[in-house]
Parts: sequence; structure tokens; C-alpha cells
Amino acid sequence: MVRNMIGTGFTPEGLTDSYITTELMSEMSWRQVPVNNQTYWIHKYLERRYGKHDEKALKAWVILAQNVLNSKSDHFNQKVLLTLMPNLNRTDFTWYPFSDIVQALDLMISAVEDPDLQDEPGFK
Repeated sequence: MVRNMIGTGFTPEGLTDSYITTELMSEMSWRQVPVNNQTYWIHKYLERRYGKHDEKALKAWVILAQNVLNSKSDHFNQKVLLTLMPNLNRTDFTWYPFSDIVQALDLMISAVEDPDLQDEPGFK
């Protein structure tokens, strides 16, 4: 019996993925070649999502993609803070510098100041 794959499926709801990683997973089903230039792919994704280019938003997402969304550590069985029972003495398991989150957040807050971007439904 010959079996052919006619589609792909994934359930990102149970993962700690973001919209951007889910979008990339979806797109990979249709691509003939891998994404060789991550920054360019992010630039095009943001244009599709926000309806226009914003340099600050691009910088923020590139920062997040390099470390926060690109874990190279072995943490498959680690429990992150959001999934543990509350406890005042807990520490979180992170594989990225917290400063990356702060820097990306500052850039996104700055991007909100652009009046053209404020009206974009994908940015809200």
C-alpha cells in the first residue's frame, strides 16, 4: 500500500510558541527551500501582519528571534514558571538574557508611537 502525505497539522496551543513561530511552521509546509535569511523573513512577516514596515518593530522581533524564540538548550522537561504551582521561592528557567525582553519591549513601545502603525489591526 502506498501512502502519501497530503497535509500537515500541528497544535501550537499547548506550546509556548508565539504567532511568529506558528506562522513559520505553517509556511514551511509550502516552501521549496529553507529560510536562509531570518531577518528578511521576519521583515516580510511583519509587513503581512502589520500592513507596513516599521524598523523598531523589526529590530524587536529580530532580538526575540535570535535568543528567546530560538532556544538551543535542552529544556524539554523543564517546568517554566507559568506551569508551576505558586511558590514565593521559585526561580524561572530561562535560556535567554532577560535584557533581550526588555530591549524588545522598549522597541515595541517606541513603535506604538508611530501614528500610522497605531491604526493597524495586526499591530493592536
